[in-house]
Amino acid sequence: YQWYSNGISVSGATSATYTTTTLANGAPIRVVMTSNATSCLTNSPATSNSITTTVNAAPTATISYPQLSYCSGTNATISASITGQANGSFSSSPAGLSLLSNGNVNIGNSTPGIYTVTYSFTNGTCSGTTSTSLTITALPILVCHENIATCSAVAAIDLTYFSTPYGGTYSGNGVTGNNFSPSSAGLGTHTITYTYSAGVCSNITCSFTITVTDAAATISAIPATSYVYSGNNVSIELSSNIPNAQYTWTATANTTAVSGYSSQTTAVAGPINQQLFNLSPTIGQITYTITPTLFGCSASPTTVIISMPSSTFCESPGTFQKGSCIIDMGVVPQTTNNGLKPYGLLYQLLNVAKIPVYWAINPNKTFESTLPKVDEADFTVDGRTFKGGSFIIPAAYLPQVQSIINTWVGKGVVVYNTVSAFNPPIYDLLTRIPNVVLDATNGSTIQDGFYVKTEIPNSAYTLGGVPTGIGNCDDIYVLPHAEPAKWTQLYKDSLLNFINNRGWLYASCKAVSQVENIPGMNFISSTGLVSESIHVGGTPPNSYGLGSGLEAGSIASDPFAQSVGILDGATTYGAETIFLPKTSWRSSTKLAIYDSTYVNNGRTLLGYNVNTGIVYNNNAAILAYGRAFGIPSKGIILYLAGHDLVRGNEAANVAAARVYGNYI
Repeated sequence: YQWYSNGISVSGATSATYTTTTLANGAPIRVVMTSNATSCLTNSPATSNSITTTVNAAPTATISYPQLSYCSGTNATISASITGQANGSFSSSPAGLSLLSNGNVNIGNSTPGIYTVTYSFTNGTCSGTTSTSLTITALPILVCHENIATCSAVAAIDLTYFSTPYGGTYSGNGVTGNNFSPSSAGLGTHTITYTYSAGVCSNITCSFTITVTDAAATISAIPATSYVYSGNNVSIELSSNIPNAQYTWTATANTTAVSGYSSQTTAVAGPINQQLFNLSPTIGQITYTITPTLFGCSASPTTVIISMPSSTFCESPGTFQKGSCIIDMGVVPQTTNNGLKPYGLLYQLLNVAKIPVYWAINPNKTFESTLPKVDEADFTVDGRTFKGGSFIIPAAYLPQVQSIINTWVGKGVVVYNTVSAFNPPIYDLLTRIPNVVLDATNGSTIQDGFYVKTEIPNSAYTLGGVPTGIGNCDDIYVLPHAEPAKWTQLYKDSLLNFINNRGWLYASCKAVSQVENIPGMNFISSTGLVSESIHVGGTPPNSYGLGSGLEAGSIASDPFAQSVGILDGATTYGAETIFLPKTSWRSSTKLAIYDSTYVNNGRTLLGYNVNTGIVYNNNAAILAYGRAFGIPSKGIILYLAGHDLVRGNEAANVAAARVYGNYI
């Protein structure tokens, strides 16, 4: 092939297709084909017809903006300038540029970045594009110093590093260069403006205030608690009447066995957070003396004292200083005032005043015989013997709570302040009375029999509860005379889930056998209990367990058994006054009080006398408790016979109510 344009052969144009970028308007184009065949050849070479081409002019255009770079903080729209072919369209890349349909750009709505703006156009026959680059610079983020206060007598304050980015300028009353002079500014609150520029982003500002005062600063130092345990953190929140004051402090201890505390000589904003340790068997005290500072001027200090028991004080005997206060729980005869009101005092100390109290129980005592019961001593100090699980308030805490103790002594609580140091056997360090939910059915019997008499406020428990209403902060569910056998499955599942997750259950009367007979809820019996409808009650006097305890070496040393005297008369009224296992109790269950010679002569049920003559030697329980299913990670279950806590004489009612009080 050979192509011709305007009758002139085109050099190199020898293929079947002719491609060119230099075609002239109106030029005739033809091609001559020559065959290389040697036989039967005719009409070679052959010349094509000629075509005349029309070449249209390509459109041209340009796009530009007033500047190549803009600050993103500019709240403005810039216009595109177009020359050449008009009526085109606009696009940009990457995403983020607020490009309008006419090519204009909204700077304030655009994301900082480097963009290419493209203008596409056509004259109806031919098309073209042109582009330009546009940069949106991020607005510098200014951070001004927080508002501060200072004294008029303080020398000039250097503002150089008060705001970021560094390198800007300050203005306002009392400002010269980068220095602020309180005396030049005068008393009052002054606004200081910081101005910063960077490239196309200029004159950006932020501001803060400096208050110049002659007023004396005061300080408030509030500890989360006035005591911490060894190994735990003390936290003291600091505040002042002067905004943004900073603080220094000194810390000292009453013994070298206390560690973890430190002083702060460079002013900081606070709070004070320090992990404290006490390696001695006595109460440690750390005194923090805290002083507020205001950019060079200081004010009067305040003092906070933190008391700290030893880390081993709960597990082994420790020395209590003379003057410690013992709440005597072994007074005879037991009355509501000397036996129950101490629990109201405990609530005030633990939950209101946040003061820890020690529970002293002899770990080696017994009831000496199953019948009659003997209440052995827990400890002796100053020739005075204490029994029944007395409570001890260390002398170090008395200044904080003496007025509270005096109020309860006036109600009949018996206390004794020691004149000698002493080493009692400590069962536990109490820190709070837990959250209790009283079941909607007869929960008021516990309210009347315990809470009203102890004067523990109703804010300490929930009355009218149901299993599905147990909250994450609830610790114990209380189920007096009730019929859980008639509960919905959701109620049953909710209670089971609570106990499986370490929740505790106190139950009494007919609720006990009904709970134990719900499938999968035989918490402390092997196969459930004999229904209350087919057995009779026990016959006092009851026997007291001599075996090993759940929380101590003996039942007599278990916390639940810390009462004085017998409770028989308080448990003989109600639908179920004794609990009988169908086969046996779990091996982990403790029978603290039981009828040693119980014989079930049965009850008439639908005309038949059932369970006649079955003997329950040492198995018929009045007070039974243990971990649910015998598993240490489950909650503790406690069952007490009888309908309520008010049917016996005063001493028996107090003894029964103390079982509940010790349980919670």
